[in-house]
Amino acid sequence: MLKNNKAAFISIALFGLFSSHSQAALTNYTSGGSEVVYSSAGAITWTKDANLLGSLISTQGFSTVVNAIIGTYSGSYALTASDFKSDGAATWYGANAFVGYLNSVSYAGTNQWRLPAIIDTGAVGCSFSNNGNDCGYNVDTSTGEMARLYYDELGGQAINDKLGNYQPDVAGIPDTAFFDNEVYDIYWSSLPSAFPSGAWIFATDDGVQMDGYSKSAHSYVWAVTSALAVPVPEADSVAMLMAGLGLLGLMARRKQSV
Repeated sequence: MLKNNKAAFISIALFGLFSSHSQAALTNYTSGGSEVVYSSAGAITWTKDANLLGSLISTQGFSTVVNAIIGTYSGSYALTASDFKSDGAATWYGANAFVGYLNSVSYAGTNQWRLPAIIDTGAVGCSFSNNGNDCGYNVDTSTGEMARLYYDELGGQAINDKLGNYQPDVAGIPDTAFFDNEVYDIYWSSLPSAFPSGAWIFATDDGVQMDGYSKSAHSYVWAVTSALAVPVPEADSVAMLMAGLGLLGLMARRKQSV
């Protein structure tokens, strides 16, 4: 009876090991020498550093990084150093140029980085709501990649609940081990507004997704890609699996010899 209980316990433990890897919404891994985070819910990969531009500027210097970005930029907008700030904030044009720079150096082994996507549903522009639209608080997370990350995967809350009641204890994007340098502020999306001077954003300090933010304002950049492969289980997890299967086999043989 004790042997059977041991076998059952090991089986459950192994099942839990596999479940934690196969069902986890976010998985940290290294690609091309850089740390990234895979989202199984969105089948996309984020940079682990949520303010990668700021970190590069901090370690390499403002002029070095910004000149490198400008040097790889090929758009029609007249990009200058004023599109960037030393803390990593950038205009919408600067944010797109930084993503272009990541692609030029194949950051983490891919040249398909982009800004997070937002889908404008219903009427064109922002149909602001506290519950379930593409714009506002508690949005339909299928309309935005960062909204899905904030609400569904990290368990963030909006500063207004679904009835519009203010929630004073909301602290913004949860600080987890998955990511580094999360900024409690506004992040750019890839979606421009219907009018030329604006773009859609997501704010990680209060959970709002909205349209109409000026492209010339300085906000933050968090790059994402759909191109990287799904991460494989870590080596220590595979080793644990093999050891567990070996132990189960040994116990089965002992039971047959009794």
